[in-house]
Formats: sequence, C-alpha cells, structure tokens
Amino acid sequence: MHSERTTFSMSARLPRQVGASHPASVSPASRPHRPLRATLLSAVIPSAAAIAVVVGFYSWSVHAATIDDDTFELITPEMPTAAAQALLPPRQAPVRLAPSAPHDPAWSCSYYSDGNFPLGLAVFQVCFHDGVVVSTADLRQESWL
Repeated sequence: MHSERTTFSMSARLPRQVGASHPASVSPASRPHRPLRATLLSAVIPSAAAIAVVVGFYSWSVHAATIDDDTFELITPEMPTAAAQALLPPRQAPVRLAPSAPHDPAWSCSYYSDGNFPLGLAVFQVCFHDGVVVSTADLRQESWL
C-alpha cells in the first residue's frame, strides 16, 4: 500500500486598521508591563504621602507654639505673669513626650516648642502661681525614654 501525504499551507492578509498603532487606542491590558515604572510608582506615591503627613503634622504642632532659647532665658521666676505671657507664644505645644519637671500641683504650667523637627515637641515648661512665674524648665535636659 502506498500512502500519500497531503500538506496544506495557508496565508492570510489582514487589513491594517487606521489608528491601530496609536498608543491611545491600545487597551491597558495589551500594554507592555513596565516593572521599573510600577516599582517607582509604588515607592513614590507612599513616600510623597508620608512626607506630606510629616510636614503637615510638624506645621500644626509648631504653629504659634514656638519660642527661641534667648526669649526663654528672659522668663525668670518672680516675673509677673502678664510680662511673661507677653514673651510667650499664644499657643502651647500640643506634643509632649518629655516628662514635666517636678512642680507643685497648685501651679499652672504651660509648655512650648523650640521648633524641633519632625514632631515639634514641647521642650520648655513655664509654671505660674499667684500672678508670677514660679518655675521655668528646659525639658531637653530630661530623658523622655
């Protein structure tokens, strides 16, 4: 018996669509995967968000609550409260990690920042009682750990 082999060949020509090579007409699923771009985006977006949060928090924590070392040194015990408050910022620092310096519970103490970054921590304590400053403390000298 003789077997005959048959082979087939097929060719086709597809018409080129107008705009098919334009990137806007390519669906997102058919675009090539770009791992570097994906990695950069996954790192840049969270980093930018974290930086925005830190800068925003810092701005909030030091706004109208910052005093410099030289001005703090001008505030002394026995100074009238009104004179001291004229030198102090209008707002207390909201972030306090350092423990307060020991003081009488009857005293009213206020806390201010020196503008330290990134938290704007309260580092100065000024205590008042009976219309005068009774104590000042630089809390940077204290360990807060």
